[in-house]
Amino acid sequence: MSKGASATQTGLSQVEPVPVSPADAASIPSEDDIPTGFYCYQSLSPVDDEGIMPVRGKCPLWEPRPGENAYCGFLKYETEYGRELLWDQVKICGVRDHD
Repeated sequence: MSKGASATQTGLSQVEPVPVSPADAASIPSEDDIPTGFYCYQSLSPVDDEGIMPVRGKCPLWEPRPGENAYCGFLKYETEYGRELLWDQVKICGVRDHD
């Protein structure tokens, strides 16, 4: 998000955090769990003959939402289809986005 831009201006919706007990906190994914690269997953190989790309390491902080929307648990944002590419698992967090 650009400096000075609000969540509304960028198409991102702020989602209120949910309180978590200390016992559950140890199982919450962290920045270290975010895959390296430009996507919310890591590919295993190029697309196969059927057009399918095998993947591994889906980011535990990415969630699909109804209507082809998606949610980034790291940023605590839900995006709308067509506004950002998060629905297609393209990172918007910027964490470890290099190969």
